[in-house]
Amino acid sequence: MKLWKLWANVINKDSEDPWIPSAGKVFRLIIRAETEERARKVAHQHAGRENQQIDNIPAPWLSANYSSCVEVKMDGKEEVIFAEISDDLTDDDYNDLQQSAD
Repeated sequence: MKLWKLWANVINKDSEDPWIPSAGKVFRLIIRAETEERARKVAHQHAGRENQQIDNIPAPWLSANYSSCVEVKMDGKEEVIFAEISDDLTDDDYNDLQQSAD
C-alpha cells in the first residue's frame, strides 16, 4: 500500500468553491491506498460538509479540479505530513492555509 496526501484546491469563486464556508469541512487527509483513485474514494467516504454544500459541484475529493492528491514518497523531503487545526477555522485562515500550500 501507498500513502497519499490530499488537500483542497482554492477555486477563488465563492459560488463554485465547495470549501467556502469552511465550517465542518475536511481540508487535508493522509490516506493509505493502492492507487490515487482509491485514495480519492476513501477521502470522499470520510468527507465533511464539502460533499453536501453546492449542488452543481461534484464530490470535491473525487475531482482533480477541487482537490489535489499526491503520493507521499518515503524518500521525500523533510515535511509535515499531518497537522490538526482548530475547527473554528475562518475563511481568511483557510485562504492563508491554501497560500502556504503552494
